[in-house]
Amino acid sequence: MKVKNKREIKHSKKINPNIKKVVSKSVSDKKLRIKDKGKKTIKQKKKNERNNNLVTNYISSKAKIGNNVKIWHFTYVGDNSIIGDNVMIGSLVHIDYNVKIGENTRIEGSVYIPPLTTIGKNVFIGPGATFTNDPYPMSPKMIGTIVQDGAIIAARSVIKPGVTIGKNAVVGMGSIVTKDVPEETVVIGHPARIAYSKKEYDMKKLKWESDN
Repeated sequence: MKVKNKREIKHSKKINPNIKKVVSKSVSDKKLRIKDKGKKTIKQKKKNERNNNLVTNYISSKAKIGNNVKIWHFTYVGDNSIIGDNVMIGSLVHIDYNVKIGENTRIEGSVYIPPLTTIGKNVFIGPGATFTNDPYPMSPKMIGTIVQDGAIIAARSVIKPGVTIGKNAVVGMGSIVTKDVPEETVVIGHPARIAYSKKEYDMKKLKWESDN
């Protein structure tokens, strides 16, 4: 009887079939984990896309938007409106049809601008300001407001239909403007009345900015 040497005994051993099963199961589990991870990544991507789609604006295809215009979330711009270059429009702003806005103007959040409103260049409109265009609601006849270049309209001001706010004029916060505002003046109150000149306003502003 021939005795096998140690080398022959080592190579003659059979692999335990259970080991194959364990290895196969381990590989399968790994593939399953990769597959599940892939599914989770796709689901998360779709969820992110849905969330991004919730934050939308409505900009009419008939509106003309200038260069470098920034429009924040949930803002509406209607048909045939014209917005100049370098305009910034905050969130929740409503700009209706046939509105004109000049370049370098800044419009803060929650401002309402109805049809036929014309806003000049370098104008600042504070949050929550409201323009109107219907003197006797609800009438089919409307008249727009005109805001000339460089004017400042502070927060929560209300502007009567047909009013013109002059060049470099200032409307104080919360004012109700019922008649034209002359150029280079500051108006405040209910109804808004002339309080002082734009020159005085600039001096007050300069003093405020220079105080420590």
